[in-house]
Amino acid sequence: MKLTKYVSPRFLFALIRNICLKARYGRAIKINIFKVYFESNVKVSISAGGSVEIASDGDRVYFTRGTDIVASGGAIRIGSGTFFNKGCTIVSHSRIDIGEDVMFGPNCAVYDSDHKCEIQPTRFRHQGYVMRSVHIGSNVWVGQNSVITKGAILNDSLVLAANSVARGTLESGWLHGGSPAKPIKSLLGSY
Repeated sequence: MKLTKYVSPRFLFALIRNICLKARYGRAIKINIFKVYFESNVKVSISAGGSVEIASDGDRVYFTRGTDIVASGGAIRIGSGTFFNKGCTIVSHSRIDIGEDVMFGPNCAVYDSDHKCEIQPTRFRHQGYVMRSVHIGSNVWVGQNSVITKGAILNDSLVLAANSVARGTLESGWLHGGSPAKPIKSLLGSY
């Protein structure tokens, strides 16, 4: 009986990549190597005491090509069943929590910080960051090219329309859209 009949080369590549990530980052990354799938060209960077935890108690978590995960002193936690389409970016200097069964469209970004930008003798790039944690609930769909900014809270069971900017608190049961995102349409009874 051939093992390749049951295990695809794609799965083996992902498994080897996960083992390499565990070896490189040790306790700073917590993943089930069998339930997390990184396509090629996904970059994971953990520095300055940052950490990444990807839940393994449910469905697998899938990262499509071109996704960047950066824990630069911050903590990133991602729930099971979550899907990142191509070109997504997650950068944490503080804390980002993403619930279960969250879908990210292509080119979405999640940031828990902004650069300080005050006119003073110190140039912008040397002024540091303003940081506030981000929380994204479960059963959330984030549309293509959307940005989730520092301090945002996206409650469970909502949709963020494409090309939107999420800041503040977005309530459950609504399609939110715009910049900044506002409730557009109730999702209750929309079938």
